[in-house]
Amino acid sequence: MKKYIPLLIGILLVQAGLLAVMLTRKDATATFQANENLLASRFEQVDRIELSDNTGKKVELKKIDGAWLTPGYFNFPVASKKVEDFAKALDAFKKSWPVGKTTVAAKQFKVDDKGFEREIVLYAGDKKLHSLYLGSSPSFRKVHVRVDEDTLTYSIDYNTYDLPVEGKEWIDKKFLTKLDKTKIKEVSIGGLTLQANNGTFQLTSGVSESQETNTDKTTALVTKLLNASFDEVADFQDKVTLGEKLNDYTLTTTEDKKISFTVYRSPEALKAAEAKKAEEAKALAKKDPKGLGQDVPPAKTDEEVLVVVSDRPYAFKVKQSRIDELFKVEAASLVKAKGQAPESKEGQESTNVSEHTEPLSKLDPAQAEAH
Repeated sequence: MKKYIPLLIGILLVQAGLLAVMLTRKDATATFQANENLLASRFEQVDRIELSDNTGKKVELKKIDGAWLTPGYFNFPVASKKVEDFAKALDAFKKSWPVGKTTVAAKQFKVDDKGFEREIVLYAGDKKLHSLYLGSSPSFRKVHVRVDEDTLTYSIDYNTYDLPVEGKEWIDKKFLTKLDKTKIKEVSIGGLTLQANNGTFQLTSGVSESQETNTDKTTALVTKLLNASFDEVADFQDKVTLGEKLNDYTLTTTEDKKISFTVYRSPEALKAAEAKKAEEAKALAKKDPKGLGQDVPPAKTDEEVLVVVSDRPYAFKVKQSRIDELFKVEAASLVKAKGQAPESKEGQESTNVSEHTEPLSKLDPAQAEAH
């Protein structure tokens, strides 16, 4: 019996050691506190953001002299609201109870550093503050997330699609003009001139003795000109072949600064239209081999035109259908009989110039849906 005593003591010591390890080992969630901030840093410390997806697309946003820009997309200004919304969401991220505690779980929830839906890297200067990995979505507007080297995976309230990875999705599309109506002294468009007068805009010609300017319509027109938007940045002006000039309008500020907006038909759009016309001609030739039909009508395509603003260094792409409405204005549509009561909202919407103040990039060509 005595010969087994050392063995039994050894087993007892091993058991005691294992018990001690189990009692002293901390679980990854031992110090976890629900609803604490997901990140140790706050957005106000951030001056550079890198966003990427699982296909290799990547965009960088950088704060320079207080303004957020897209270095990889013509160094173009970022829409301030988009950054503000992201900042607000980031600072509001809280830790819920972890849904995963291991690297295996991280892969399962697509928050692994080699498999994710979005990777967000935050910097302060050259110092990396945090890396966040957004993964699968357990339910509507919820997404799994993991931070830095942490093995814990959480679920937060957010939508991955609110973080695009293309520069053009972040830019300020109201960059064409930042002027307020009160800063405009005169507008020239389509051979017409509108002059500011006590908060309204008056026609300088085309008004008979029995008529007066319909200031509701002229003000609506000026509002639309000031809210002009665009679809994409083509490039810097000096790197773009502008092509045929189509139209223009000029704003004169109260400081006598003239800002011109000129619309061009790009050579690429012209080639595309000619190619489509050639295709239609071939199709017509097959249907009418004897040539008894009429000439091929112009190809109906919604071309991309180029817009150049005199005080901006860029050339902008805009669908032609979205700006044509501005240049279909005649004096007759901007006047009314003296003493005539203002038109109803429905009546104004049926005219060439409405009070619709949506940016041009959101207007439907037929205006059926926009109104």
